[in-house]
Amino acid sequence: MLSKIDSEILSYFPNYIREKFKCVAEKDWESAKEIRIRNGKPIIVSRFDKEIIIEHIASCEDILRLVENFSENSLYKVQNEINEGFITIKGGHRIGISGTSVIENEKIKNIKYISSLNIRIAREVLGCSNNLLDSLCRES
Repeated sequence: MLSKIDSEILSYFPNYIREKFKCVAEKDWESAKEIRIRNGKPIIVSRFDKEIIIEHIASCEDILRLVENFSENSLYKVQNEINEGFITIKGGHRIGISGTSVIENEKIKNIKYISSLNIRIAREVLGCSNNLLDSLCRES
């Protein structure tokens, strides 16, 4: 699981931050559900049962660099997604974006002063719809 997270998510982080993730054990990555990056706060890897604090206080520059990396240095390419509040990257992982919205004609035109990112780690959950499927099949 770590190699998948490493290649699909952590590879976007600058090396000086990526190094700090070495404190997270592979078993913790297996159940990690998100990585939270908030300006002026430590980065947090959230599992279903606990949070792991990364010894790095995120800055505005870190957040901007990550957004640029997630967009592959083409913010224009992902502008519609940013306006929806997220960017989707390889592997189906979604990066939620929080900041100040620029509104024009009652629609979000842009998000500026991005203050936090929430990376939701996508993963396959085998059998998660079995009960629903059984219920739907019985009703037919």
